[in-house]
Amino acid sequence: MEKYQFKKGWKNLRYDDRKAVMSEIMEVLHIKSLVSFHRRKRGIPSPRMDEVDKIEAVFVKYGVPKTKIRGT
Repeated sequence: MEKYQFKKGWKNLRYDDRKAVMSEIMEVLHIKSLVSFHRRKRGIPSPRMDEVDKIEAVFVKYGVPKTKIRGT
């Protein structure tokens, strides 16, 4: 489960970008609630490979390197 969470990427975001990143991730994963978003941030449930790619693309768009997205 830890390898699928994106808390590390969240910590590497600029504070001003967090709201936009959250909105984009919720949109690409079709998440409706904040609770579901925060569960996804912790890696619950484990994402499909296409979801991993979508999440990483959002973080890269905001300047977070791929190596600093996954993990705690």
